Amino acid sequence: MVKGTILNIQKFCIHDGPGIRTVVFLKGCTLACRWCANPASQNAMAEPGFFRDRCRACGQCAQACPVGAIEFDGQIPSIERSICDGCGACAEICPARAIEMLGTEMRVEEVVAEVQKDSVFYRNSGGGMTLSGGEPLMQTDFAVEVLRRCKKLGIHTAVETAGCLPWENLEAVLPYVDLFLYDLKHPNDTEHQGATGQGNTRIIKNLKSLCQRDSHVILRVPIIPGFNDSEDLIGQLAELCLNLGHGIKQVELLPYHNLGVHKYAVLGEDYKLQDLALPSKQHMRSLAENLNGQIKQSGISCQEIFGIL
Repeated sequence: MVKGTILNIQKFCIHDGPGIRTVVFLKGCTLACRWCANPASQNAMAEPGFFRDRCRACGQCAQACPVGAIEFDGQIPSIERSICDGCGACAEICPARAIEMLGTEMRVEEVVAEVQKDSVFYRNSGGGMTLSGGEPLMQTDFAVEVLRRCKKLGIHTAVETAGCLPWENLEAVLPYVDLFLYDLKHPNDTEHQGATGQGNTRIIKNLKSLCQRDSHVILRVPIIPGFNDSEDLIGQLAELCLNLGHGIKQVELLPYHNLGVHKYAVLGEDYKLQDLALPSKQHMRSLAENLNGQIKQSGISCQEIFGIL
């Protein structure tokens, strides 16, 4: 029985592939992007989230923790996450739901049944199911089974991936994926390493391999002010797209947003880009027009996408 660790299943999404979609967010990621809007997706295991405003300072969570990962001083409990084993005993006993487990184990059958509930919307809109994360292909066996069963049911399938994995992980899902939403943070290996903790050599190599297999790929680039939003960077991105051949038909530029800032506090972390300004619509449009001007002769189109959460 194949199981996966799921962070969330989100319904009626419109920015994660064509039509109306159900997005299944899996936990675990190979990157640690400084601007990550979903930090709970980085850890592969379930973990406690602490909602300070709900806490009644009863101390029951500290008493229930079997590994002593929670300290309670009579006011606010603190979680030592390096000790926590994700058992969930603290969340189970908390009367105010100040602690909730972020992540739950689900069987393939359970996930597919949840996806199937919205089949009518997929049929009417050309939508389907998208696996996202984190990096969904870290849980390869689980991803293969969910995708295979959805394909068998006639549901359009998409995978959002950063491609920072062994090629075998991507190759395993190829027969069951209609669309890859492929994230690239920066075309320069050193810059990519500094902002995400990993270089981009494997990412670009895997991207080229997908294109050579005639996979349907949309290249997605999150535009982060001061990191990859210059006209020079757009030129580097255009060069990469042109070198990929016929595999890439579309590039989407996604503007940085700070809607996930509050999620860091729930994990007891500080958000490191607190004062980073949001890119303006005018600047996003200028970048998209610039990129379009450089790649349109190859039949590749670019657009800026707003509303990504």
